[in-house]
Amino acid sequence: MDYILEANDIVKQFPGIKALDGVSLKIKKGEVHAVVGENGAGKSTLMLCLCGIHRLDRGQIILDGEARSFKSPHEANKKGISIVFQELSLTPNLSVAENIFSCRQPINRFNIINRKKLNDMTLKMLSLFDANHIDPDTLVKDLSMADQQIIEILKAISFDPKVLILDEPTSSLTDSETGQLFKNIRILKEKGISFIYISHHLKEIFKIADSVTVLRDGKYICDEDVKNIDENYLVTKMVGRKLENIYGSRSKDEKIGNTVLEVKNISKKKKFSNISFKVNAGEIVGFSGLVGAGRTEVGKAIFGADSIDSGEIILNNRKIRINNPKEAIEKGIGYMSEDRKVQGLFLDFDIKTDLASNKLK
Repeated sequence: MDYILEANDIVKQFPGIKALDGVSLKIKKGEVHAVVGENGAGKSTLMLCLCGIHRLDRGQIILDGEARSFKSPHEANKKGISIVFQELSLTPNLSVAENIFSCRQPINRFNIINRKKLNDMTLKMLSLFDANHIDPDTLVKDLSMADQQIIEILKAISFDPKVLILDEPTSSLTDSETGQLFKNIRILKEKGISFIYISHHLKEIFKIADSVTVLRDGKYICDEDVKNIDENYLVTKMVGRKLENIYGSRSKDEKIGNTVLEVKNISKKKKFSNISFKVNAGEIVGFSGLVGAGRTEVGKAIFGADSIDSGEIILNNRKIRINNPKEAIEKGIGYMSEDRKVQGLFLDFDIKTDLASNKLK
């Protein structure tokens, strides 16, 4: 069997816990290989070992027939293993081109960045994903989450990897954006790139993966060809027992109450227009739409993070005006941002301070 990557008997231990206990993984050339398991199964730890972020306590990594030991992600990149993390690692205030070729920008004989060549290289990368709507000079912070995901993947691809690891790549994408990602994966697969694909969305595994490895409690359980198994088999292997009802069901005792929040014809120039809906007590109202449809903008406007030009917001039968997030919180309206890392948390603060941050005077 022709394998591009083999991980044999990998052990990684942290204080008080053995995160990986003799895990093995084999990836064929030009395949999409999924790795699944519950939270804490060891998926991310294994990936961090493969790309040089964690050092192995025991085991062996063989890349393209040669034993390897990576001291850093940069070294792993140079040898042919790249990773796209669930949390994007882009620099918001740099351009698309500067992010993709960070620290590798082409220079002229005066040791100055050759902007034309850099942009030409970037346009060539963007064409791989049919993403020519993205300007190489655009700042990453001005892109949608879906386009940022594309830039993150192209940044990894620019190292010309033999194996590309995708860790929960669809966590911030809509169904249509996920479909475009799968199309792009298939394009790169035809070019000979192998993928390790991590996802909690099992339906995705059956759409994009050729084979799958199951981990449980830091141990290797099995690997299978996706065409030979179904979702019930995969779940049984992941949790160690048979589940009769994977997705559960709604309780017959659930009751929907009276209207709590009503939004009437709210508009924001160039963002959204005449949006109306009601939310009843005990009800979950979902919003869907393509990139640019205005879902995020409507949420931010209701929370006071953005202003509205016209329309009404009625809370508990009283018309209210929300000028800022502080007023929204005081009225009982919360907001979980699309980008948790940048807009939702203070990453340099401890947990206690983060939890109290919305109550600071």
